[in-house]
Amino acid sequence: MLWPVLLNTHPREATWSVGERVTTRLRWLDDPQLPDDLKLRHIVVRARTLLDVDGRPWAQLLQAGDMVAVRQGDHRDGEVRLDGCLGFDAYLELIGELPATAGVVRRVRLVHDLYDRGTDSGSAAPGPNA
Repeated sequence: MLWPVLLNTHPREATWSVGERVTTRLRWLDDPQLPDDLKLRHIVVRARTLLDVDGRPWAQLLQAGDMVAVRQGDHRDGEVRLDGCLGFDAYLELIGELPATAGVVRRVRLVHDLYDRGTDSGSAAPGPNA
């Protein structure tokens, strides 16, 4: 299965090229601000609860085939059905206990932000969505 991955870090800690083999830790995004054709619908994955250093539920670890991702905000174990997409999160690279996902980049698609980012706030970018 092809898994879309949103690379929305600023500055870009991840620059992926077509054909490149990538190994990274991923986050599941339930409500990504993406065009509908990039969002996955009704994906069934296995989930197990991840605990923080104090033994409290922190997140879910999602698995489907070779794909592994962290999803915060829910702690259910078992089979879950999700909408959304995967995202790259540089912070997750610091947590050595999390398993990584490996794959080959098949396609790169640039999706522009709807907003220009300033130092204090965002302003609508010119175009049909402004």
